[in-house]
Amino acid sequence: MFREAFWGCIVLIGLAGFSQAGAQPTLPGLDVHGVKDGVCVSWTCQYGNLAMIAVGRSTDSTGIFPAIGTLSKPKKGVLKYTDTDPLPGRSYYRLQIVFASGLKWNSDCVAAVQPNAKPRVPTAQVQPIVPDLVSVHQPGAGNAVGVPSKAILESMFVPTAPIPTNPKPHQPKLPTFEGVKVDTGVPKPTVKFIDPIRDSVGIADVFIESKFFTIDPITKGVNISLPLDVKTAHYALRIYDAGNKLVLQIPHLDEPYIIMDRRNFRKNGVYLFVLKKDGLELERANLSIE
Repeated sequence: MFREAFWGCIVLIGLAGFSQAGAQPTLPGLDVHGVKDGVCVSWTCQYGNLAMIAVGRSTDSTGIFPAIGTLSKPKKGVLKYTDTDPLPGRSYYRLQIVFASGLKWNSDCVAAVQPNAKPRVPTAQVQPIVPDLVSVHQPGAGNAVGVPSKAILESMFVPTAPIPTNPKPHQPKLPTFEGVKVDTGVPKPTVKFIDPIRDSVGIADVFIESKFFTIDPITKGVNISLPLDVKTAHYALRIYDAGNKLVLQIPHLDEPYIIMDRRNFRKNGVYLFVLKKDGLELERANLSIE
């Protein structure tokens, strides 16, 4: 709840806007009315243990009330504050009472209307630029003439880059943003992965080295080195020839190191090794048997 007040009383202004006044409402009550010099806010203070009273003003009764005046350690009695620079139109006033214990308490919110006030227009002050003049004497002239200094003249010109004698043709840079595909005009190498069941392309079209299978340089057999979890996980192996035909199938590998005899491969060529772990494909690689 708030009350509204219009112009119509003459008051005396005290130090920093605060002064004594006649009978006024007791806190949290508040009286606000217009005077010749602005807006008068008055009240009766019935407390003697106050640290401060702050007068707040806002354009919204439910908004924030910035303090426009404060009174330290106020005494009991009738006090008033005069806002000598009020806002145009409707504004709201509220007191914040601060006790010595730190407790804060707000008074009632009371509105005041200033119908004839001119709206505030923000103005900007522009400082003229005065050149730094130096005094020079012109031959044949009786008086010195003020001209801009060398520093001022140099600041009036923007330096430009020299024009090369043999300019290179402009080559725009291609963007390198992550996730943006850029066509550089240069074909990129592609790797084709072969599925012996779905594809009919020969294995010799691509060669992928293995991490688990190597050729023994002496026996020409195949050395198999599996991870250490071979005892707990389920490893299986399938081997295909160049025509995608299944040559050998080992449903369960349970040793970390195995040597596969060369005679398991009937002819020379490139073979595809497909290693699975717990039903999921772990590696697909090629070995050349000679």
